[in-house]
Amino acid sequence: DFTKKLYNKFDSHCPYPGLARQVKEKYHHLEGMLEGNPAPDISLVNASEESKKLSDYRGKYLYIDCWATWCGPCIAEFPSLKSLEQEYKGKNITFISISFDDRKDNEKWKKFIKDRNLSGIQVKVDSLNKERLSKAFNIQQIPRFILLDPRGNIMNANAPKPSDKKIKSVFDGLIGEKT
Repeated sequence: DFTKKLYNKFDSHCPYPGLARQVKEKYHHLEGMLEGNPAPDISLVNASEESKKLSDYRGKYLYIDCWATWCGPCIAEFPSLKSLEQEYKGKNITFISISFDDRKDNEKWKKFIKDRNLSGIQVKVDSLNKERLSKAFNIQQIPRFILLDPRGNIMNANAPKPSDKKIKSVFDGLIGEKT
């Protein structure tokens, strides 16, 4: 629930300057994940070992799923994610799943993708880019869903998960359809 609108209530016009100062000091490190800020251009690798950058996927809205093969709640979201991908196929939304699995589990990750017939764009991050992504979006646990605009700017650093009915309203609003 860390949004620009809420955070800006603690600016110089706040009637409680002491509280505003405390809020800014405590949450200053999270300012980079506020709406409108550019997402970090992290390096990614797909299952074919091809290197990609997050910026390679600009031009459409980007719904990012941060997950891992060992994460039960992540796996529980797959059916809903697949359903969303099918429902919004051909629309102005790209689905990208970024695995947080360790490098040593690369083959396990590839097998998992194949065995589960995962769709969307499946990529991994190395430890450095995982750290950059986690720091930029304050990712403390997964699954985590992030929504970027077509220019690569943050729309929601804590977007609704696929099983949350709100996500369809969000997507419909982006593509101009009524729910």
